[in-house]
Order: sequence, then structure tokens, then C-alpha cells
Amino acid sequence: MTLLLLLACAGATNGPPSILLVSLDTLRADRLAAYGNTDGITPNLNRFATDATVFTHADTQATHTTEAHSAVFTGRYPMELFDTSKVPDLRGVPTLAEVLHICGYQTAAFVAGGALAPEYGLTKGFDTYESPTQFGSFFHTVPPSLAWLDSRRPDAPFFLFVHSYDAHQYQRPTPWGYLYADGTQPGPWQDAGPSAAMFVADGALLPGSAAIEATDSMLRPRSTAGRARLAALNATTLPRPRAFSDADTAQLRKVYDGGASYADAWFGTLMAVLEQRGLLDDTLVAVMSDHGEELGERGVFDHSYGVTDATANVVLMVKLPRQHEGRVVTERVGLLDVFPTLIELAGAPLPAVQSGASFAPALRGEAFTGRAFTVTGGSKRMNAYSIADATGRLTYTGPPPAAAGLPEIVETALLPGPGFESDAPEADAERLRGELVTWLRDTPRRMTRSANGLSAEQQKVMREHGYFDAGAP
Repeated sequence: MTLLLLLACAGATNGPPSILLVSLDTLRADRLAAYGNTDGITPNLNRFATDATVFTHADTQATHTTEAHSAVFTGRYPMELFDTSKVPDLRGVPTLAEVLHICGYQTAAFVAGGALAPEYGLTKGFDTYESPTQFGSFFHTVPPSLAWLDSRRPDAPFFLFVHSYDAHQYQRPTPWGYLYADGTQPGPWQDAGPSAAMFVADGALLPGSAAIEATDSMLRPRSTAGRARLAALNATTLPRPRAFSDADTAQLRKVYDGGASYADAWFGTLMAVLEQRGLLDDTLVAVMSDHGEELGERGVFDHSYGVTDATANVVLMVKLPRQHEGRVVTERVGLLDVFPTLIELAGAPLPAVQSGASFAPALRGEAFTGRAFTVTGGSKRMNAYSIADATGRLTYTGPPPAAAGLPEIVETALLPGPGFESDAPEADAERLRGELVTWLRDTPRRMTRSANGLSAEQQKVMREHGYFDAGAP
């Protein structure tokens, strides 16, 4: 494969652009002006959007960090890369960094640890892959990224990936953590942090043990059985659940916005330095988030429990070299489309097997047709599969996949409530249901277990941040 790629790269267009891919982990699209926000909490991202192509309907392919970035780096659905472990099996799977490296790019990644630490297996193709800390910030990744740019060879294009967790689970970066929130206001919202998800039912904050027991119900909170179970947990769990008011929800949202503003400030620094060094005009800059976050919708404060628009809709903005005019694309795209798009724009050959489709025509202002995308999510005991198009979203929640590999998606009688929920008209919902079942049946699955390179300490850190569950699908 390498020889074929080298031959194909030799015929590529002269002078391919350098590529900067920026990932703002857990950033909801609706925090940016380009996606309708009027609060002005991300001025640098808002300024970038005025010169970029903004995709207003971009879906992640998973509501978990490792899986979502795996789709970006390979153009394949997580189902094609993961078995029952948290580490993708990339044997025989070309990656974005690998293809660009073969075509002469200098490749580097600076990630904020956590689910993108080297142990998670996404280092393939990178000359440099550094993870300075666990669940860190652009504070940890932007400075070494700039240092790497200074040290690289100037005679070859670069592919640089920069990542942060600034908006991830209410980490309250100083002083932005309370830029909008009142840190002196009492209430259970103060308990929120990177260590665990929070669940609220009928105006009460569920204690930790009850929240764990309720997670399968929270995936489908509108079901009669789910609501009854939560009510029973509230009534029987000691100590008595604390009231969680609208003011608590508002404060947590403001804490989240403070993290988003902190990420925005560092993004502005990164762009300013690239411009000062004369690199920006010759660099393709793509900005994305890997998934969103529920901020009280359904009583959930997290991104791992089910799939909704709040967790599935992501930021996706691309600025071509020397582009100084913004475009808005309303057709639906997916994060797995980033892989074929960047490879095409680099003049590199596209691997024969991948599930993404290039949206490069949309970047050039040409006609472009979107399509439906599936999103996976869920917890240890309940999987979530979602599909969305212009008519709406349909989501299935149910037991983890059977040993044979196909989820028991039609056995809804076994579930504590309807397995499917949709905001699409009835006829479209039925069509989406058929497309989702077809996708689950026809998409190749990675069935051989990959090596789990995570140490006991790494797993402990992930659990402390509420993000790693060794039994999660």
C-alpha cells in the first residue's frame, strides 16, 4: 500500500497546503455565533467563522472522545474499528496522518490526554504525538504546538492536530471558570466537576449510587417505566435527594460557558501567532468538536448517556488558504467526512475502503448534497443508536449488542418502554428506522479483540473523570 501511495502522491498537485486541525472537546455548537448564539462568549471562533465555511448540520459519529476522533482520523464508523475494548484496532486501516506522512507532510499531534492519550492507539502516522497531561487544556497543548512549528523543516507542508478538554465536564479553568457563573451562590450545582455525570429527576439531584442505577432509565426518560423507576429511587434512597432548581441548572451552564470562553481565548492566541509568523495564508484550518454535552436536557449533565441533538450536533468550520469570505452550508455532513476531504485537498490518494464522503465541493462553493448519519453512544448496560437527516432525528436505546454482533433492535417488547424515539414526522421516522436497522446489519464490525494498552493507573484516571467504563460497549 505504501508504494502505491508514494506513486500516487508523486502526481499530486504541486504545493499542497499545510493543515491545522483543532479539536475543542465537548464544545456544543450552539455556543458559537455561527450556530445561533448571541451571548458573544467565543469572540475568536466567531471571527474565524466569518472567513470560513460553516457546516450548520454536522454530526459526530460517537458521543465518546476516542470513538469520535477515530472516525475523523480514518473515515470509518467506530463500529468498524472497535470491538468490546476502548482501543481501536487500526491494523490495515490507513489513517489521515499516515496518508499525509507518506505524501511528504510533517505530522504532529498535541493532545490533552484522557481518551486521546497514546495508549488509546491513535498515534499511527504521527512523527510526533505528545500528551503533556491528563484531561488538560489548550494551556498545555498550544505552546508545544507553536514550539514544534518553530522546529520543523520549512521546506515541507505540515499536518498539525491540536486538542483540548477546556469545555469538558465543568473543569472551571481559572479565572474563566466563573467568568459568567457566581461562585458564591450555594446549591448542589457546586458539586459538579470532571469526576462524574449528574442526573436530575423531578427537580431532585440523584445521589451517586442512585444515579448509577438510573443510567439506563435516563437514556429513555420519557418512558413510563423510566420515570416510575426514577421516582422510586428518589423515594427510597438515603440520604434524601437534594432539590436541584432552575438556578442550579443556569449556574452549571454558565460554568460550562466559562470553559468554552477559555478555549476560545487560546484558539485566538494560536491563530494570532500563525498570522504573525506568516503561516496562516498557506494553511488550511479546520475547527471541530468531537461531541456536545447535555446541560440539563432530560435531567442529564453529561455526554455519555444516550444520543440527542445536544450531544450529536458538533462544530465544524473549515477555512481554506487565503479564504477571506464566509460560507454557510446547511446540508448534513459527518465527522467521518473530514478524512476524505482533507486527503482530497492535500492532493493525496483516497484509500479504497472508507465510509466518509468528501465535502470539498462545498468548500469551493459548488453544489453539494448531504446525507443521513448515524451516531452511537450509551452506557455499560444500554446502547444508543441514532440517525438524523433533514426531517429529524430517530434514536434507539436498548441492551448492548448480542454475541452475534447485531443489536436486538427489533425486540422492543423486552425493553422498559418504546425502544425508538423520534422528532421526525411519522412516515419519516419509519423510514429512518428502516435505514438505521439496515446500517446496523450491513456495516462491517470489528469482532477480533484489540490489545487494550491502558494501564491500571490510566483506567483509574479515566474513571475519576467519569469517562472510562471498562464494560462500556
